[in-house]
Amino acid sequence: MDCAFIYEHIFDEQENKLSPADREKFREHLSSCPECAGVYLEIRSVLEIIDLNKQKFPGPFASTRILQKVESAFNPGSQAPLFLSGRFLQPIALTLVLFFGLLAGFILGKWGQQKSTVSSQQEKEMQMLRSELRIPDLTREELILNNGK
Repeated sequence: MDCAFIYEHIFDEQENKLSPADREKFREHLSSCPECAGVYLEIRSVLEIIDLNKQKFPGPFASTRILQKVESAFNPGSQAPLFLSGRFLQPIALTLVLFFGLLAGFILGKWGQQKSTVSSQQEKEMQMLRSELRIPDLTREELILNNGK
């Protein structure tokens, strides 16, 4: 195995992407070549330093969480509990309003439909009675009532 293979696959070895046979050859070459072993150790130490520094930096929202805790410690009564906050109640209130609006619409629609069905049934019954009793379509009383409107 030559040094070019080591330089090409040094990161593959760090990420455990080499086959077992190639890994064994890689290790043998490092033990026999001090130059490649030095490069490998330097890269490994740099990667370890990078990993350590990654752990030192807090998450992107850590400062926000810390500031919220500090503010709540100095002003304990200023913050409402989450279930009473606007961010929580506003969507629930909107959902309830929409739900009751739809419910009222369905109920009124059903009531109006039943009312019109009942009145049309009554009209049909009245028409049948008038035809059986040979009463004209509009009686004198109905004419007076209709003219009064």
